[in-house]
Amino acid sequence: MTACETPDGGGPDGGGETPLYAISTFVNTGGANQSYLVLTDSVSREQHIDVKEGIELPGASSLAVGAPRGKALFVTGDAAATMTRYDLDASGKLVAGKTVSFQDQGSTGQLAAYSSQYMFVSETKAYYLDARTYKAVIWNPKDMTLTGSIDLSALNRAGFAIQFSGSHAVHVGKELFYGVGWLTADRLGVAPRSAMIVINTETDTATIVEDTRCGWARDGVLGADGLIYVATESFGGAAYDLDDAKAGPPCMIRFNPATKTFDSLLVYLDDVIAPAKPGDIAGMLVPGTGGKAYLRVLDSSLVPSSATTPIQLSTATAWRLWEVTLGNAPTATAVAGAAPTNGRSVLQDVGDAIIVPDYYGDSAKTGLHVMSGDATVKTTVEGQARSVMRLR
Repeated sequence: MTACETPDGGGPDGGGETPLYAISTFVNTGGANQSYLVLTDSVSREQHIDVKEGIELPGASSLAVGAPRGKALFVTGDAAATMTRYDLDASGKLVAGKTVSFQDQGSTGQLAAYSSQYMFVSETKAYYLDARTYKAVIWNPKDMTLTGSIDLSALNRAGFAIQFSGSHAVHVGKELFYGVGWLTADRLGVAPRSAMIVINTETDTATIVEDTRCGWARDGVLGADGLIYVATESFGGAAYDLDDAKAGPPCMIRFNPATKTFDSLLVYLDDVIAPAKPGDIAGMLVPGTGGKAYLRVLDSSLVPSSATTPIQLSTATAWRLWEVTLGNAPTATAVAGAAPTNGRSVLQDVGDAIIVPDYYGDSAKTGLHVMSGDATVKTTVEGQARSVMRLR
């Protein structure tokens, strides 16, 4: 990776520094994907960011991840299970540092494509959750060394594959709370269970708590009541819509961080989005800033005839945004003016905001939707943006 200059423009934040965001995106050129890193001083002004001035990354779906405002980012390798550190120097250039391999912990091939699977606790501690090895690998981002792992093999189920949440873990005190679901072997359905992984960041231990009432409930939102709400993600909703023998009805359950248990709340999302049109389904609970929360809701009138599998239906540009009020009796209202998008998103927590990459059509561009209540997407990026982080 070559060095690059900080983009001009944008005002300084409260700390006197101009914000700087790093976005990894991949572009399809001639039938092959190529990843790029682009920098910008704003994710909330009218602009389109192309990759002409971007940095070419090694691979088709490389990520750039890191702690918000940490002035360092970590880029995943191409075919190898590696990560390379880049530091932002005083002149605004990214300078390459050490590379660490995760192969000693059993990781093979390219590391995961969800930025949420990389959890930064401090300058010297981070976790990488590997769905193939059933481990939370502990590593030191400063020294770029592996320091251990946490066994997550209790998640292993014959005939199913796990998939972690696309939303970042909820951090309460010394603990991280992260959702997981089970996918059927044919990738056409989901198991009727969900789980919450609770990682104690002081002892490097994990507790796994399962719920068998609601399937594929992975993405967590911390409510104003201090409880974590999780709901069936859009793939599960799509699977149910196509074949209710493959998945249960989309639903919402609630987890108590203090007791580390799911409580009695069980809400079906069809009831939450009433009075939606017949045929509409909901899926994926999305956190927003200021305590807001949202649901993706499929607009059945926009579904293409080609969407005949759960992945096709959940990624169709046919999902609208509804704001949801959490609590014992959740309600939801359609967000006026929000354009339909892909139903599956990889949420990005940049520290001071939650950003949802909105994918349109063939993913030739991505809208960076700052989840502040404004339905308008101002900044777009060429290609399919896979990670957004704030460098400073």
